[in-house]
Amino acid sequence: MDNRQERYLKLIAEARKTARIIVIAGLHGSGRSTLLADTARALREEIPPVRIVHAGRDSGVTIGQELTQAARALGVGPSALFIDDADLIVPLAEAIAGILEKYSVTVFVTGRNTKRLEDALSLAFGPEGIDCLSVIRLFPLTYGEFLETTGIPESRAALDLYCKTGGLPQTLMVRPDSPDAAEFAKIRANSFLLTEIVEEHAIRNPAHLRALLELAARSTGESLPARQVCAAFQADRITISAQAVIDYLGFCAESGILAPVPTYDIGKRKFVEAADVWYFGDAGLRAAFSKRSSQADLARAEENLAYLRLCADGWAVWHGKIGPSGIAREDISFVCEKGDRRIYIQMIPNTATQGARLRKRKALLAIRDAWPRYLIDADESEEARDGIQMLYVREFLQAGIA
Repeated sequence: MDNRQERYLKLIAEARKTARIIVIAGLHGSGRSTLLADTARALREEIPPVRIVHAGRDSGVTIGQELTQAARALGVGPSALFIDDADLIVPLAEAIAGILEKYSVTVFVTGRNTKRLEDALSLAFGPEGIDCLSVIRLFPLTYGEFLETTGIPESRAALDLYCKTGGLPQTLMVRPDSPDAAEFAKIRANSFLLTEIVEEHAIRNPAHLRALLELAARSTGESLPARQVCAAFQADRITISAQAVIDYLGFCAESGILAPVPTYDIGKRKFVEAADVWYFGDAGLRAAFSKRSSQADLARAEENLAYLRLCADGWAVWHGKIGPSGIAREDISFVCEKGDRRIYIQMIPNTATQGARLRKRKALLAIRDAWPRYLIDADESEEARDGIQMLYVREFLQAGIA
C-alpha cells in the first residue's frame, strides 16, 4: 500500500473516534472506491473484529427500504456499513438515521456525485449533529506521490509531465512519459465531461461547456464574471446567456472539475462578494482543456498545482486582496488557514518581470499582521529578506509547508 493510501486510512481511523458517518469525497477517478475497499480490509484485521456489510448498487440496493433490510446483517456489537453509489439511494438520509438508532455501526459512504451527497448528509445530520458526520476528501496525487508512483526522478522535465498529466490515479494507468499519455489524458477528460456533467445535467450544447473550460484553463486563478465570459465568447462568435454561464460554472463546481475560491479582503477582514477565482480540481484535466503551450500557461499550471497542494495538506485556501479602498489593490495569491495558523503566499511565475516581482513582495509587506509570508518562485533567483521566506516551486510542490 502506498503512502497516500496510508495517509487517508489514518485520517479515517481518526474520524472514527467521533464520527458515525464518514463520507469519502473527491473527483471521479480519485480512488474513492479503492479507499472504501482498503478501509474494509483494514477493519477486518482489527481486534475485536468488526462486522462488515456492503450495500449499494452492486448489491442491488437502490432505495432506502432495501438499505434498511441489508443493515439487518449488522447484528449486535461493533460493525461497519459500506455504501458505494450512495447518491443513487432514495431516501438515503432517513434510512441511515434509522440504522444509526438501531445498530452500533459506523457508516461509510461514497458515490458518483460526492458534492451532492455531502451536502445532503450535512443538511440531515448537522449542525447540531456535526460530530456525527466527517468528510474525508481525496485530492489528486501530490508531486511527491506522483514521482513515487511513477518512479520518475525529480527534475524540471518531471514537473512538466506532472503539469500535463495531473494526479488522478485513473489517469496514471498510462505512464505519463509514454507516447500515449497525452491522448489518454484527453480521452479521460472527455469521458469525465460527458458522464459527470453533460449527461448528468442533460446539456444541449456541450461545445459551450467545453469553450468555458478552455477559458477557465487560460484564466486559471482569475475570476470568471458571467458578463465578461459572454463578451469573450462573443469575440469568438459564440452566443451564450449570462445565466447559462452561471449554470455551467455551478455544474463544473459540483462535479469537482472546477473549484471556486473565495476572495478575502485582508485589510477589512471580510470576504468579497461575487469575486471567486477558479482553479481546476486536477492539473491533468486543466491541461486537456488548455490549447496553449507556453511559459505563461506553465505558470498558471504551477499555480493550480500549488492550490491543490495546499488543499491536500489541509489548508483552507482563499484568494487575497490588500490595499486601501478607492485605489488599485494588489492580489495575494493565497491566504491559507489551518487550525489557529495563517500564512500568506505569493506565486512568482517564470514570466514575471522585475517590476512584477517587486509588486508581489511589496503586497506581502503591506499586510499588517505577523503571520508568516512566503514567496514561491519558479526559479531560485529571489532571496529571503524583510521577513519573507522563499520557496522554490519544485521543493514546495514536493514537501508543502510544514
